[in-house]
Amino acid sequence: MYSLPELVSWFGLIDGKFVITFVLAFIIYYLTKRDRRISKFLENVPGPPTIPLFGNALSLLRPRYGLGWLGRGLLTAKARKWRGRRKLLTPTFHFKILEEFSVVFNEQADVLTKILKEKADGKPFNIFPFMARCALDIICETAMGKKLNAQVQQDGDDEYLNAVSEYGCLLLEKITRPWLQIGLIRRLSGFEAKEAQLIKVLHDFTDKVFVIVDDGDGTLTDVEIREETDTFMFAGHDTTSASMSWTILMLSFHENQLHQVF
Repeated sequence: MYSLPELVSWFGLIDGKFVITFVLAFIIYYLTKRDRRISKFLENVPGPPTIPLFGNALSLLRPRYGLGWLGRGLLTAKARKWRGRRKLLTPTFHFKILEEFSVVFNEQADVLTKILKEKADGKPFNIFPFMARCALDIICETAMGKKLNAQVQQDGDDEYLNAVSEYGCLLLEKITRPWLQIGLIRRLSGFEAKEAQLIKVLHDFTDKVFVIVDDGDGTLTDVEIREETDTFMFAGHDTTSASMSWTILMLSFHENQLHQVF
């Protein structure tokens, strides 16, 4: 999840070329369906099942979005692997364990409150980066055992947060621009180079907050541990910071509820 300005900017990626292509495809589909002879001929052409407008083009696609970064972690794993990982990781979400983290939640909330007081000058500002740093501090300390202090050292870990945002924009661009499904075009346009650069930033950050230790258990390989670490880092801070930002935004619109909360 991302801030409102980022979401609005994402829609700008759907440019006029994409709209024109969609409209032309719809017109062709309509004309072929209107002429029964053409429609009957197309129905008898051998091949895999088709869907309106897209035909069987979607069969050429593969669900690889985000795999360069997250691999096959809990968020992107297939059903069989997901069930095994979920069974292994479920105990970490037990209420008793989460209660132990309440101290960390309170400490980081106090830091956030002090920082926001300095911004309370009556002028509007983007609260999402502050929430993102707070959530990042919490997930690093609770899940990884690493005290990051991203809120205090606000410029230190912005590279990771910016990389998460930019990588999300790249994925949306890849989804909404069909020509980027072709590997040669991605390479020639510099898309793959930019993606690789962002993935390196994300993985380097993971290496900084987590060190793989071989305990001889063999339950998870080093690669699988890295996948789950990246997944925890992303899912643990991104959705949380987005939901907190929207909650505060809604409370600012409804002062009665705001006073009830505080």
